[in-house]
Amino acid sequence: MTTKITVIYDNPADPIAFESGYAPVQVDLAKKLPGLQRIETSKVWPKEDGSPTPLYRMVDLYFSDYESASAAVTTQEAAALFPSILGLATGGVRIAFSDIEESSPPLRASLPCCMSRAIAVRRIPGAGRRGGPLHGRCPASVGHRPGQQVLAFPQAARPCRFSPAAG
Repeated sequence: MTTKITVIYDNPADPIAFESGYAPVQVDLAKKLPGLQRIETSKVWPKEDGSPTPLYRMVDLYFSDYESASAAVTTQEAAALFPSILGLATGGVRIAFSDIEESSPPLRASLPCCMSRAIAVRRIPGAGRRGGPLHGRCPASVGHRPGQQVLAFPQAARPCRFSPAAG
């Protein structure tokens, strides 16, 4: 069963110093762990009022199974990584091993452009004929064309941000 090691950083005493050592050092060291299949890094959103939550960042390190994860933390690469984690975590840190019990593909298509929140697409008169070429600047190539508008939550129409008009 897939196992992940999660590193949970609490708010650091100096966020600028933390960030300067986080990506260039911590993440690079983590990527060198033997048996690592995937890494996810995340930054915790502040509360709605802008105040910080107790957590600051998380790193998830995925391995094929518990034995691989356990073996990885006994290596020279881990000997370089874990003291670095503890040194950078001035606000505190927690590390947990966990089995992935369920993992599913995204529940809806992951589209990196204006279609990601679309609930309907309507054609604008004079925008070209149906079945024309995909508009080439949209990285997702989802089939909408320049001149179409996307109705996105909360029902406000807006042009595709990758259309030539949007620049």
